[in-house]
Amino acid sequence: MGIISLLDESCLIANSSDQAFLEKLDKYFAKHDHYESFLTAKDKTIKSGEFRLKHYAGDVSYDVSGFIDKNKDTLWRDVLVVMSQSTDSLMSTLFPPVDDSKKRPETAGSQFRTAMNSLIDTLLKCQPHYVRCIKPNDLKKSGNMDEERTRHQIRYLGLVENVRVRRAGFANRQEYKRFLHRYKMTTPSTWPTWKGSDRSGVEEIIKHHKLPSDEFRLGKTKVFIKNPRTLFMFEEKRAEVLPKIMIKLQATWRGYWQRMQYKKTRAAHNIQSAWRGYKSGIIYIKNQAAFLIQLKWRSYKANKYMSSVISSFQNVKSDPTLGKTTKWPPVTPGSARAEGYLILIWRKWRVNRSGLGVDTHSLADLPSLG
Repeated sequence: MGIISLLDESCLIANSSDQAFLEKLDKYFAKHDHYESFLTAKDKTIKSGEFRLKHYAGDVSYDVSGFIDKNKDTLWRDVLVVMSQSTDSLMSTLFPPVDDSKKRPETAGSQFRTAMNSLIDTLLKCQPHYVRCIKPNDLKKSGNMDEERTRHQIRYLGLVENVRVRRAGFANRQEYKRFLHRYKMTTPSTWPTWKGSDRSGVEEIIKHHKLPSDEFRLGKTKVFIKNPRTLFMFEEKRAEVLPKIMIKLQATWRGYWQRMQYKKTRAAHNIQSAWRGYKSGIIYIKNQAAFLIQLKWRSYKANKYMSSVISSFQNVKSDPTLGKTTKWPPVTPGSARAEGYLILIWRKWRVNRSGLGVDTHSLADLPSLG
């Protein structure tokens, strides 16, 4: 009988206690190599009411206090029936339909044993890949490594033998596709796109790095690397190239982003320019009549000023002073420049008329004759 069977048997006996269960364990397993208790062991670190099992990863002590009550702690059948009839999919999955059998419900230990047997049957039908976990200390603290305990677990997990086997053969093996995808950036001919087969791409990478023939083997679907240092070399080359690739990707993305922003801005500028042109055209059309009125008014004022000048100098030829005493008409705001030219013409005419023989090219430098 096993420990769980003895526990279930103790649960069936009326007025059974945890201490009676421990006495049964001492009776059946006192001479077992992997069992110890307060009465059977020479090690007095085991307290009264405890037993110890020697597992492959270490010794584990169990306190029997509450074992029988916890083993009897099964869920009531009425609760199981109600939960199995739930319309919620999760609840109906967790609580399958309960049969109408009147037999005694399974204890917690029996349920655990059944679940473990089912798990073992499932594992035997598969090809499992185990993840070996190492417990560094018993204090549940980070940064604390118990060397003796860690060495003990490594030895029992068989990791030393696995490492020896690996180092005797090929330390690393990868499919061609994965190897090419991870290290193709280390070779210019395979980056960024390799158009050949995965195997030819791997051969190109190995040829570029000039690996000795005894450092690798090419299988049907995988490449085998013998020395871990060779794999570390590939990782170092990859780490050197990745920052340059990231910088190039960033530059390409930023250029694309700026071009898109420029296109949006240019479209906005075109819309603004068209709108301003439209507004200017509307304003010009509105002000065109005012511009024509201003033009006619300025022409009228200029003609009026010229008529007054002609009227003032009409008899200047018969004037002994040749118009020196003639008063010029008032200058309008738009006729100031014309008045200057008229005065200059009059002065030239007056000099020539008086016969002074002055060079007309230097008249502009003479002071006013008036």
